[in-house]
Amino acid sequence: MDLYFGCSQWGYESWRGSLYPANAGSSDFLRYYSRMFNSVELNSTYHNGADPSALFRWKNKVKPGFRFCPKVTKTISHEKKLKSIDEDLRSFLYGVNVLGENLGVIFLQLNNYFGETDIDRLKTFLGIIPDEFMICFERAQSRSCYYRLHRIEGIHQQYPSH
Repeated sequence: MDLYFGCSQWGYESWRGSLYPANAGSSDFLRYYSRMFNSVELNSTYHNGADPSALFRWKNKVKPGFRFCPKVTKTISHEKKLKSIDEDLRSFLYGVNVLGENLGVIFLQLNNYFGETDIDRLKTFLGIIPDEFMICFERAQSRSCYYRLHRIEGIHQQYPSH
C-alpha cells in the first residue's frame, strides 16, 4: 500500500528558514516541499480552474512518485452544484490530465448545503467521471451527511475519529 502525506499547499512564506532554506526563492518552494512530502492538495484548481501550463510547470519541479491532488473547480461544485457541468468538467479533467503519473486523487468539495436530497446528483456526477480518475469528496461543515452518504453503493469514505 502506498501512503501519501502532504499539506494543503507549499507556498507558506513562514516556512522559509525552517522547512525551506532562508534564502530560498518562492519559485523554489515546491522543489523543497517535494523533498519532504510526497503529495499536496491543489486548492488553486478550486479557485482558478486547472491551467495546464501551470500544472505542467509544477509537475517538472517534483520528484518521481509525487502526487498532486487537485480540487474540482468551484464553478462545478458550488456555483453549478454538479448540474449542467459537462463542458466545465471536460476542461477540468483535460487540465489535470497533464499531470500524468503525478496526478493523485481529485477532491470534490461539496457545498455546505449539500444534503440527503442531493445524493442522486452526486451519484450522477461520479458516474460520468472516467475510470482513470480517482475522486473523493468532502463536506467539512457537517458530519451528519457523511453517515448517510457512506451507504451509497460504490462510494467509500473514511470518517474522522473525533
